[in-house]
Amino acid sequence: MPAGGGEARVLTKLPGGVDDFQWSPDSRRLAVIASDPERPAGAPKPKNPPPIVTARWQFKKDVDGYLDARRSHLYVHDVARSESMQITSGDHDEALPAWSPDGKQIAYVTRRGGEPDRHSNFDIYLVEPRAGATERRLTSFDGADNDPDLESPLSWSPDGRQIAFVQGGEDKWIYYAPHQLAIVDVATGHTRLPAPIDRWFTQPRWSPDGRSVLALIEQSRVINLSRIEVASGKVTPLTTGLRYDAGFALSKQGRIVVLGGDDVTPYELAALEKGGLRPLGSHNEWLARKKLVRFDDIRFRSADGTTIDGFVVKPPDYVPGRRYPTILRIHGGPVYQFSHEFMADWQAYAARGFVVVAANPRGSSGRGFEFAKAIYADWGNKDVQDVLAAVDHVVAAGIADPDRLGVGGRSYGGILTNYVIASDARFKAAVSGAGASNWAALYGHDMYSREYELELGTPWAQREAWDRVSYPFLHADRIRTPTLFYCAEQDFNVPCNGSEQMYQALRSLGVPSQLVVYPGENHALEVPSYLRHRLQTLLGWNEKVPAGESRLAAIARPGLPLRRSDVRAGERGGGGWPHRANRPGGRHLLVNIEEPDRRSAGGHHPRAFRLPPRCGTAGALQRQGGPRLRRARGRRAGLRARLCGHHRAHRAGRARGDAVRAARLVGRRMQLEGVVTTPGGGTTPRRHPRRGRKPPPTPTAGPARGGGTPRGPPPPGGGGGPPPFLPGGGGGAPPPPPPPPTRGGGGGGGPQAPGPRGGRGGGGGGRPFGGGGGGGGRRERPGVHQQHPGRGRGHLRAGTAGTRVRSIPRGQVECARSGGVWHFHQRLRAVYGA
Repeated sequence: MPAGGGEARVLTKLPGGVDDFQWSPDSRRLAVIASDPERPAGAPKPKNPPPIVTARWQFKKDVDGYLDARRSHLYVHDVARSESMQITSGDHDEALPAWSPDGKQIAYVTRRGGEPDRHSNFDIYLVEPRAGATERRLTSFDGADNDPDLESPLSWSPDGRQIAFVQGGEDKWIYYAPHQLAIVDVATGHTRLPAPIDRWFTQPRWSPDGRSVLALIEQSRVINLSRIEVASGKVTPLTTGLRYDAGFALSKQGRIVVLGGDDVTPYELAALEKGGLRPLGSHNEWLARKKLVRFDDIRFRSADGTTIDGFVVKPPDYVPGRRYPTILRIHGGPVYQFSHEFMADWQAYAARGFVVVAANPRGSSGRGFEFAKAIYADWGNKDVQDVLAAVDHVVAAGIADPDRLGVGGRSYGGILTNYVIASDARFKAAVSGAGASNWAALYGHDMYSREYELELGTPWAQREAWDRVSYPFLHADRIRTPTLFYCAEQDFNVPCNGSEQMYQALRSLGVPSQLVVYPGENHALEVPSYLRHRLQTLLGWNEKVPAGESRLAAIARPGLPLRRSDVRAGERGGGGWPHRANRPGGRHLLVNIEEPDRRSAGGHHPRAFRLPPRCGTAGALQRQGGPRLRRARGRRAGLRARLCGHHRAHRAGRARGDAVRAARLVGRRMQLEGVVTTPGGGTTPRRHPRRGRKPPPTPTAGPARGGGTPRGPPPPGGGGGPPPFLPGGGGGAPPPPPPPPTRGGGGGGGPQAPGPRGGRGGGGGGRPFGGGGGGGGRRERPGVHQQHPGRGRGHLRAGTAGTRVRSIPRGQVECARSGGVWHFHQRLRAVYGA
């Protein structure tokens, strides 16, 4: 197409299409990378696509699809004669062609030797632009010399004597080692690193005077354009501040144009001048009408004392001292990082009243090789600790509401989300995009078999390592968080297989979940309507958990009523709940009842109450001793109360099945803690002995709750802790009662077989559903436990933080049994008051 405008014309007619090209210095020729043709010249196109036949080590790739014997090779195209000439051939691919300044040589990148698909040892080759020319290997490093996936073209020095490129680490470190700026001498092949600063370099360009190289350099949370002096290695940033530079162009006169942005500015072009960056045009003028927020940098310590960097993004109308619903966002990679880059989804969450907290855990880029390789072959361990420490940080700072937490990410962010919800039950909603957990099922199914073997070994030789990193799937019964899974149908990077398996596991266990598949899309979604749908779906999922559960943004918010559509009375068809509680009888309500504190003006203190099974009047509330409750439930801040509902009419409430109203008439402030009902399997709750029912069995073991222990073998009778021993309790003989359980603690098992998964009576996970972990031989108080054959007895809680419950009509509450632990699903028509 003419630079001044006009009609475009076709230059090349290569049957395999063009993958890449570069103009020669005299603009008369093109260096072209083109694929081998699909069929011989002149052969007609078949009616149906031919079968895919391949013998390649790597037989699929995202976007490209299935790979066959065809390869991509170097061609030279003469523009005037409209003729193309093939330069290279063979069972290998070429990429990133670059002309020498005199036009006599072409440099390119290729993998040779053995089966090229099995390693990442890219090298730079040289060849003359003529048919039959002999190639010359220029670099010999046993690792990646200019991996094409980084999209960093080779750059010749102005005198044609040197080439600047980016060099990776040893093959075994794959993407964990930062790629460094390297310079190779064309005559000798000697390679050196002028500025070995243990940071990622991309897109190197020689300056017109040949004294320096310009490149993008990544530091913690920023990427800036910098100048590197070739002789001394001195690095001088050319762009400064909290920004993300994505690319740049350099003219022969030394003028520079940068493509970049920041927290509130999507990518835009700007000229780099002495006074700074001068915008070229008004690409983002429409955003002036939007209320955007900047990111706050945070730094905090993880569980083992490692310092972690991250961000907090607050709503535009943020009020200091008020706690907000908070979403933990997790980045992909894993060797990547969140930066001061425009994030449309973060801005959308903030506009809806959410706080966003984001961490760059170990495994992230921006902080060097040692920081990145800390998770090598150990996914879901240190990085889980680091992102959870970010949540702890904002909770301790008084920003995040601990009862309204969500989590989500995409690609490795979705993978790490699965690890998080399998390790910690405090999150009310999760979003796992393009994620996976059962890694053995992905070997040979995605495009990373080479990387898996380098990092984990083969599944048949290193089964323990593969099982260790697959714990979210292998221990899916520990997950309690309602989770949205989404994926792209044609994604060969992280196929839908991973999302589908996790979705099926949670549906099988009765955990609310949903699966969204985007038809025809690859790993990076591109269809605008799908991008819009994804954002709207993610917002909706975090604002309202499916199946009628409370909105994340509304839980425990004083003065905010729940809409009736948010608390509809359960699923009546195809919901898949294992047990329903629509039948009358056997319903036990767990509540907090607070009385005015006579010792302090305006204060309240919690007291424990129990309403008899046959609720008479409000005066039938009887105070119960706190010590007995503390022994049964664990020492907590405040006593729990139990209110027993019955299907018969309650005279004080004057409403059928409305035990809470009877208590409300006494003038107490109450907090709904949970519901345990009769399951659909024909069993009934145990009642008090005086009612003619068989009393509970004699206690055989004391409380055995698991604490949030460090990673390692579980204690003899406790469970819980980080992976692979997750919330949910261990087996073995119960130890003495431990201190209050930390995050992730589970209910202890009875005297059953040892192991991380516990005995038949294994209890619940950590917050919010683990407050009443199952007993496995431990005696609970009458009227507050539930019997199920082989599953032990347990009660549960799910806090709603000091609210006034006006009514709970009959039939509006359901439970579902999951992995032997009663999992709370709320179906309430209630109004939350101050």
